[in-house]
Amino acid sequence: MIRNTGLYHAQIVPKFAQYGVELLSATENNDMNNPYGRYIRNNQINNAELESELTSIRTIENLKEKARQGYFPGSRAPVGYIRDKIDGKKVIVPDKQKAPYIKDVFNLYTRGGYSYKEIADKLAKRGFTHNNKPCNKKLIENILTVYDCFYNGQFMFKGVKYEGKHEAILTKEEYANFKCVRNQKYAPKSFIYRGLIQCALTGKYLIGEEHTGANNSGIYQYYRCHHCSMKKDCKKIIKSSVIDKLIIDTINTLTITKEEILAFKDDLKNIMYTNQNMNEERLNLILPQIKKLENRMLALYDDKIDSLITEEFYKQKRDLWQNQLDEYQLEINALKNAQKEIFKRIENALELCEDLSGVYLHHTDEEKHILIKLLCSNFSYDGSKLVITIKEPFKALIKFVIFKNGAGGGIRTHAYRNHNPRS
Repeated sequence: MIRNTGLYHAQIVPKFAQYGVELLSATENNDMNNPYGRYIRNNQINNAELESELTSIRTIENLKEKARQGYFPGSRAPVGYIRDKIDGKKVIVPDKQKAPYIKDVFNLYTRGGYSYKEIADKLAKRGFTHNNKPCNKKLIENILTVYDCFYNGQFMFKGVKYEGKHEAILTKEEYANFKCVRNQKYAPKSFIYRGLIQCALTGKYLIGEEHTGANNSGIYQYYRCHHCSMKKDCKKIIKSSVIDKLIIDTINTLTITKEEILAFKDDLKNIMYTNQNMNEERLNLILPQIKKLENRMLALYDDKIDSLITEEFYKQKRDLWQNQLDEYQLEINALKNAQKEIFKRIENALELCEDLSGVYLHHTDEEKHILIKLLCSNFSYDGSKLVITIKEPFKALIKFVIFKNGAGGGIRTHAYRNHNPRS
């Protein structure tokens, strides 16, 4: 079943038309030559896409609920840890063989001032391996940047830090010293337009940089093409402030009619009720299972008291059924949180409809980056003119606040001529 309207209209329909292929169904209207048939087909795809997106939201919320309870939701434990089974439940515990190497990695970085490669070379000589390969620079980089907080008893999931139930390899003092050294080496920089602006001459993306103004007037950001320095026609630099103004001007050109807002509100109601119905159906399946397990636990305890079963059998069954109860409870909590998440996104959607540019300005830099990627299909800069192609605005807005996926093809182009890009 096709579950993406953009894919269907942009790729599948033109391809079928090219080869004279028709998509038929044994139970539905197949006549795509009249408005009613096309309407039915579009609705079928929209419903499939909605179901897929709601399933995705519930899955993510289920993982978030596990994370809130301290369980790392990743499929693989970071290097230095292994998954073990204790009392019938899978848990993450330090790898006794590799944990000492992890401490060495952080100590060398904190106290010795070594580079990633130098640390990797030292530990490879000591016998540190991962996936049957000697320790390398990339492994050290992942340990110190991607999974660093995991060794402090925490973990990151979907951009949020959680307190984990796993045992920390580093002490609080060791981790604090490491963070202090790293923060001194790398001051975080936020480049909103990273990976968005292409040089019209080379096709390469402009790189964000910072520079101190004359007479220490402050630090400003700009974007430069590093691949066309030999081309005389390209000035290859544009200030971030120039792009900021263009983005706001472009956003202000996006208009949503009253009819579109009314249709949008109808869609939001359908989303709420569809999700509520799906949640209720799932709860109707889960609650009887919970009741059955609780009755089994009670009967099991009675048998233990009456000495009808051994202590070993009792513990085995108790742990098994308790784990199943815990999983069901996690799913119930995830369903509730998913509904709250949908309500929050609906509120954001309505707010965006009222004042898109105002809402954009109150976002964090990372959220602005995401919104720009969804609204704009292309940035092109030739050294004097920056051109932005806008995607279909209404669909892009809905995707951002409801599903956070991409939207359809561009339908509007907005250009800004920069006569003095260095000013």
